[in-house]
Amino acid sequence: MLGLSLGAWPFILLLVLLPIGWAALQKRRVRLPLPGIGAAAGGGGDGADDRSAGPATDVAGAVRLRRFTVWSAWVPLWRTVALILTVLALASPVRLVEKVEERSEGVTIMLAFDISSSMLAEDFRPQNRIAVARREVSRFVRGREGDRIGLVAFAGEALTVVPGTLDYGILYQAIDNLDVGQLRDGTAIGTALATAVNRLRSIEEGSR
Repeated sequence: MLGLSLGAWPFILLLVLLPIGWAALQKRRVRLPLPGIGAAAGGGGDGADDRSAGPATDVAGAVRLRRFTVWSAWVPLWRTVALILTVLALASPVRLVEKVEERSEGVTIMLAFDISSSMLAEDFRPQNRIAVARREVSRFVRGREGDRIGLVAFAGEALTVVPGTLDYGILYQAIDNLDVGQLRDGTAIGTALATAVNRLRSIEEGSR
């Protein structure tokens, strides 16, 4: 989760004073008289000089003053923006990141899978035992989300195919690849159980 924390809250109070300062600056703005316009309106001075130089001087002065007035009107605004940015910088904004750790609270399971020639028996026609076993073991894994699962295959000997893992994709692939004839034929179920137990012990010791 992302957020914003301001480490120096007293500086934020200065933001309350900025609108007040802006209003005060606006009230203090003074309208400057246009050069020459007052003289022309009053009719003072030498008539010939006023007629020859007065209008041009008045227009040029008015243009310069207009430009000055337009730019000077923006000065308080830019000052206010600069003050706001300065106050925010002094307030030390901090980006908050909530770190969420996912921890597995499941158990560790080692599966012993028989791939001896006896698994070719067609007790579940039209499928044989090993096809049904692969399907049911995969279904079991799908129902054990969060558990660390390993796989030991056995026939006349035992072999660790997958050590305990949370990567079920690898586990599903290993189950699908199990087949009769991959190991020397026989039924060494005791060896398979011992191999599975040793794997469980090694996983538990590594997690201490």
